[in-house]
Amino acid sequence: MPKAPQLVYDDRCAFCRRLAARLGRRTGARLSLVPASAVRDLSPDQALQLNKSVVFIPSVGPWTRGAAAVFEALALTPGGGGGLRLYRRRLIFRWTAEAVYAAISRMRPILSPLCDLMWGPPEGL
Repeated sequence: MPKAPQLVYDDRCAFCRRLAARLGRRTGARLSLVPASAVRDLSPDQALQLNKSVVFIPSVGPWTRGAAAVFEALALTPGGGGGLRLYRRRLIFRWTAEAVYAAISRMRPILSPLCDLMWGPPEGL
């Protein structure tokens, strides 16, 4: 049986843990969630990438990161491939998705405590 694709997330970030857990509930066994602190044998560039954004590692093929990684993971859910199709086919959608992802990523230090206040600490990871 082929190895499930992996989603590597920043486990030091409550916001990231919460969203990874949510994706994990939606994808089930189709996606393996991997905390960045558990990943070993990385080049300095790869380690830097893991600190900046979520990374999707497919069973076969190149890694993706940021919004592309989120859409790749969502495509594993039943009926969840629409975002990935738009991302791949519409340049304006890709630019917008990456800009929104980058803005949210920069605001993680603010979003994490706000999410904890609104919904409690993250569960499942």
